[in-house]
Amino acid sequence: MNDRILNLGFARKLLITTAATLAIAIPITFGLFNATAGRAQSQAENATLPTPAFSSVSIKPHESAEPMRTKMMFSLMDGSFVANGVTLQRLIQMAYHVQDAQISGGLDLLNRMKFDIEAKLDPSFVAAMHRQISDGKNFDDQAMLKSLLADRFKLAVHFEPRTLAAYDLVTDNNGAKLQASGNEPRMMRLAHGELSSSGASLELLAEQLSERLGQPVVDKTGLKGIYTFNLHWTPDPTEEDHLRQSGEPVAPEPPADSNGPSLQTALQEQLGLKVEPHTESVQVLVIDHAEQPSQE
Repeated sequence: MNDRILNLGFARKLLITTAATLAIAIPITFGLFNATAGRAQSQAENATLPTPAFSSVSIKPHESAEPMRTKMMFSLMDGSFVANGVTLQRLIQMAYHVQDAQISGGLDLLNRMKFDIEAKLDPSFVAAMHRQISDGKNFDDQAMLKSLLADRFKLAVHFEPRTLAAYDLVTDNNGAKLQASGNEPRMMRLAHGELSSSGASLELLAEQLSERLGQPVVDKTGLKGIYTFNLHWTPDPTEEDHLRQSGEPVAPEPPADSNGPSLQTALQEQLGLKVEPHTESVQVLVIDHAEQPSQE
């Protein structure tokens, strides 16, 4: 059984990620629930915070090749960040809120190695962060990870617009078949040919679809709620190739139903959504420089 459980029940972007059976880093971004249009305002609110600084950082190669349960966690309480078996690509996704298909350059280092990371923010920054939260203001949690990547991986990047083959995620002509989530814990289960959620945005669904389709998926449904859904399909070899290219292990087990629907058919029949191919000007994150971090 190869599956991943994503716990979305975090307060103010607390991120907890677990993976069962295989060491797989979930492609979840810090700031996932910040609307892109509101980021300029959020950055202005964050101006009162000092530059993120870490009092301690340990980065080591992830040496175990055995299937294991992994955890990735950022704690607002003490400013600690822990990740096991995570690739640089996953860290960049989290820090810059981009999909796999929006990252260009440095591909060898991005997915060739996995790392175990333990880091802790300086107490002065944690105290300032708590004060800002108490004042009801947002803070830029992505800036913390960007600081870590720049300092330890010597990461240098820039954004540039590129016209790429992409997909629009839209509702079917008959309307979406989605159930609004209630007060149940916000979880997502990711398994071989399965995406099940008790509370996720369609932006998050679009990111997971992008990983499997190998192209950017842009949520254009106009649906901004949090939804419960169960999506089941039969993965094809192309989808598994896309997962491998993004640095993810692919389960050796065969799909439960070899005659099941394709991902796109299941999306339309089960969720009332569809993806429409087109070309679009997309902001691509170009990796200018990255280094393997020294072991500490």
